Amino acid sequence: MEYSYVCGGVAWSPSYDVLVSDASASSITLKYTAKTMNQTGEDWDKVKVTLSSNSPIENPTEIPLINRPWILNSPRGLVQREQNVEQQNDAAENAKIAKLEGVEYREIRVPSYLETRVLSGEYSIKSNSTVFTLPISANEIPARFYYYGFPAMDPQVYLVTELTGWSSLGLVDGVANVRYKNTDVGRTIIRFSEYADTLMLPIGKDNTVYMVMEPDYNKTFSKVSGKRTKADFGFNYVLKNNNNFPIQFELVDQVPVSQVKTIDVKVNNTSGANYNSEEGSVVWNVTIPANADKKYDLSYTVDYEGNLSFSSNNYQKLKFRTIACPSF
Repeated sequence: MEYSYVCGGVAWSPSYDVLVSDASASSITLKYTAKTMNQTGEDWDKVKVTLSSNSPIENPTEIPLINRPWILNSPRGLVQREQNVEQQNDAAENAKIAKLEGVEYREIRVPSYLETRVLSGEYSIKSNSTVFTLPISANEIPARFYYYGFPAMDPQVYLVTELTGWSSLGLVDGVANVRYKNTDVGRTIIRFSEYADTLMLPIGKDNTVYMVMEPDYNKTFSKVSGKRTKADFGFNYVLKNNNNFPIQFELVDQVPVSQVKTIDVKVNNTSGANYNSEEGSVVWNVTIPANADKKYDLSYTVDYEGNLSFSSNNYQKLKFRTIACPSF
């Protein structure tokens, strides 16, 4: 006779190690592991382990049904439909198995459809609240490295990588330890749920590239005429690559965006940057040879009466669902 059962007191959390050899490399090593804890009261001795983000007691065979009309005779009627859905999900919300004791949880997003992972080998996991790390996979992922700077917000230069070819690996959001040139540079959270095919991952600050932004006082002044003010702004940027190989650099700045007729913004010079008038972004994507420097200028004029206003938008590229994950 064989039997199986569902119990609480056991959970796993995704964890990653990002290994970067050099900024001139064409790939990174991504080690995917699972941190697990057993509080079931039963020691597991040489067992096969399967990882999943599904909950087997959420009644997946029940379909949503109409149990009340969607009323629109008042402003509150517009939210009637959401309340209807919430009531249908009450059973799923109440059918939750016990979480681990003494462990904090955080919310992460996983794909709506995620295959289970059967780990190779057998493992022994004691029921004593010890965190065990189980290997899942190690992959060489194609990567493009570039340097990034937004000197108006941060004087530091960041090394960034763009990863491709990861979407078929079944990865979920999780904490990652980043190692650059065999040195730990810190921890980050990789949010695979925010990217469709190319994942942008900051590696950390890198002082091998020098960046400075300074006001150009010959182009910075203001003039008041009646109720209006005409202000001119100018900035100079210097980038210096101290590496013995050429690099790609993305230099970013921002000019104000007018949302009212009483404010007029005119960009005078961008030194060949890509300027987006709707967002106000100014971006230089340049190649800097080894041990070389580049210089750029930016100037603009603001003719206004009143206050400036800004706005920004965030975009969700993929549909993911949110789950509670133990924060080991």
